[in-house]
Amino acid sequence: MTFEHRHGRLVILLLAVFSVVAILPGYFARPLASSAGAQLGLEELRAPLNQFSVALPTTFLA
Repeated sequence: MTFEHRHGRLVILLLAVFSVVAILPGYFARPLASSAGAQLGLEELRAPLNQFSVALPTTFLA
């Protein structure tokens, strides 16, 4: 297995772990009983995820 192949798998694994860690606390923080509550929950999750997706590529470039 080449270095590039291992490095690619590591990056994919880290992305998966970070995305799960970013999503789960917000998902379990409140019961999504009503559709309004679910919509609010999605809006609250979207902002941190957008910041994360913008910050992640810059960490690999630095």
